[in-house]
Amino acid sequence: MLSNPRHDHPKKNKIPTWFLWLSAGFLFSIVILLGTPWAARFFVGLLAPAPNSTAPTIKQTEKLEITAPQPAPSEPLPDNNLSPLLQPLIQALANQDQNVNPQPEPITPTESEVKTDYLLNFVLPQFDGSIQHVQVKRKLVRGPSPVKTVIEALLEGPTAEELKQNILSLIPSNTRLLSVQQSGEVVTINFSDDFQLNSLGADGYKAQVVQVLQTLSQFPSVKKVQFLIEGQRVQTLGEIIPLNFPLEIQRFQ
Repeated sequence: MLSNPRHDHPKKNKIPTWFLWLSAGFLFSIVILLGTPWAARFFVGLLAPAPNSTAPTIKQTEKLEITAPQPAPSEPLPDNNLSPLLQPLIQALANQDQNVNPQPEPITPTESEVKTDYLLNFVLPQFDGSIQHVQVKRKLVRGPSPVKTVIEALLEGPTAEELKQNILSLIPSNTRLLSVQQSGEVVTINFSDDFQLNSLGADGYKAQVVQVLQTLSQFPSVKKVQFLIEGQRVQTLGEIIPLNFPLEIQRFQ
């Protein structure tokens, strides 16, 4: 008896077509979702390791307040109790504050600004017609040459207050000091030509020479004075006082 060929093989299970289409649609949807940022964050969260409960925690410490140091005579130093990492920072802040507000340096007057008391010799006319020499104290800037300083002040004459006291100078008013030189105990003073033009005669010539000599008597190093007119020695001043050699100060005191 021959067998039926349709019953010789086991029956195959066929997958329904609608199931295949449904599965394909589902897979396609998953592929689309995987390309979105939300899917990326979701999978990253799944793949991230769980927090380790044994990891050390950082305890928040107290807040450290750093204040700029107040100006003080001495340089502020960092606190030794601070961390070694913070000490350089404190030192840098202190140095920066000192650079912003530096302490003013004391101003020391230079030699050209220091004033010294000097004596100038003037005359005080008397009622009998005689002349009395008087010393007047002045505060003058010393400068490099005190002799030049006092002679220039002498040529300027009395102040307004001194003139009220009848103090006068008999040195001709237009006289100029051309130069001053000192060699040892001799000082050479070079006047302009006006020095030898005194309208008061013999008394005037003698008085103006005495004014110069007694003014220079306050300097111990000056013993003699050589007078020059326009850089030249003259025989006499007003044909009365010889000027061709140095005059000793002591003889006119």
